[in-house]
Amino acid sequence: METHVVEHLVFTGKLSDVYLFLDYSLSAMDEPIVQKKALTKWMQAVPDMVRDERFVNKTAFSEKKFEAFALSTEEKIKESYLKKFNESKITVLNLSLVMMCTVMELFFEHVFTVIFKADPQTLLALSKDKNITLEQFMKYS
Repeated sequence: METHVVEHLVFTGKLSDVYLFLDYSLSAMDEPIVQKKALTKWMQAVPDMVRDERFVNKTAFSEKKFEAFALSTEEKIKESYLKKFNESKITVLNLSLVMMCTVMELFFEHVFTVIFKADPQTLLALSKDKNITLEQFMKYS
């Protein structure tokens, strides 16, 4: 007879992996060196871009005013990126939530597969008198 086991530890491990990723990602994003490295990569092409004649009409400025404009634009882009970088923590949290929900869905799919293989009649034994209300759940949790 085939043995059916609910692989609880496998899925708990997967949830733990998502949590570790989340913890590591958010902790790393708070490190000044990570922020500086990300900013450096982002800003790498900006000085050339804000001075490129295809994007800016240099003839509309004196040379001194144009350089001030370029530096001001660089600073605005830098501030915008840092704001976006700091707000991206919410994106990481949302992605992690989606990953955790996916792991839970896979776990429930696995549980139902085990039930169907072992004894599908188990599902028929569930009845309305075995349901609990949200109020009862909150009281016991």
